[in-house]
Amino acid sequence: MPKTIDYPRTSYDSAWEVAEVVDDTGGKCAIETAARKLNRKVSGSFKAIIGSAVKFGLLTSKRELLTTTNLFRRIKHAYDKQEEKIYHREAFLHPPLFTQICRKFRNRELPVHMFDVMLIREFGVEEINAQGVAKAFVDGARMAGILDERNIIVDIDQLAAQQTPRRELASSDMPLNIFRPPVAPPEAAAPTTSVEEAISTASAPRRAPSEIIAAPPCLIDLPTRYQAYLVWIRPTWRTFRLLLTKLQ
Repeated sequence: MPKTIDYPRTSYDSAWEVAEVVDDTGGKCAIETAARKLNRKVSGSFKAIIGSAVKFGLLTSKRELLTTTNLFRRIKHAYDKQEEKIYHREAFLHPPLFTQICRKFRNRELPVHMFDVMLIREFGVEEINAQGVAKAFVDGARMAGILDERNIIVDIDQLAAQQTPRRELASSDMPLNIFRPPVAPPEAAAPTTSVEEAISTASAPRRAPSEIIAAPPCLIDLPTRYQAYLVWIRPTWRTFRLLLTKLQ
């Protein structure tokens, strides 16, 4: 039974190039189509590049059909270069072997001059692939900001903890219709008053308590139709005389 290779054998740049070609065709295409767009043949070396793209989490391959992943789309649609670099780093660390190497040499110098030999002896990489894997790791680690110019590997766990969370430009608290005014909470209903009552109340003059008098005894027995003319305020003598003249 052949040994399963769980590490990329080619560079991250070549894997990204194939993933971009697949994305240009709508996110899905056959292996032959991707090879033709890159002016290549479907050879063993080209399939090794596809295998690397799958190991980096940029593509999926099923029944000779290549499909871009959500990780590839996050890199493609990053808001800025910083966020793009974070997602590239996530893709580079997708192979378990590369994550294992970074944790083994965290904050330490990577022995670049004998890295291929160390891959064979300590990480179980096949000798035929050791140099390619070593070069793919070093180049990709520099691209992702994991390996500095002194060949020191940063602490990837600490680096991940310091990363700012992914930004969302569209606020989830935005109302569905920003042009609709906010609805005020219902308040206790005030007692209703008819229009006639409001008008009569507003137009009626206020009378002092001293102006309100009882009807004279001589007018109490008047017919009901005449009582409508009476206003029970203290009239002047002239007003009272005019009222009696009207009632005769």
